[in-house]
Amino acid sequence: LDADTVLWLEEHLQEYPGAVMLITHDRYFLDRVVERMIEVSSAELTPYPGGYTEYLEAKAERMERLAVEEDKRKKLIDEKCSNVSIDLPPDTGKP
Repeated sequence: LDADTVLWLEEHLQEYPGAVMLITHDRYFLDRVVERMIEVSSAELTPYPGGYTEYLEAKAERMERLAVEEDKRKKLIDEKCSNVSIDLPPDTGKP
């Protein structure tokens, strides 16, 4: 779209009271127009408030938080498994 058309579209979208699904690579357009981003990944919808810049910041925070949670989960599993002792019968080589 040319600059005049983009400006016209921005103005109309900012005044539009309903919801609109936008698919664009123009991050600056998204920052000026949207109030909420919804990420679609792995059959999951994740809402983020704000424009594209806020989305990037919130997603980075979310990914960091999920990584910390995953590390805690792995440590807990390792602790639980290290306390488990399994006494197997000796292998006689016979089925």
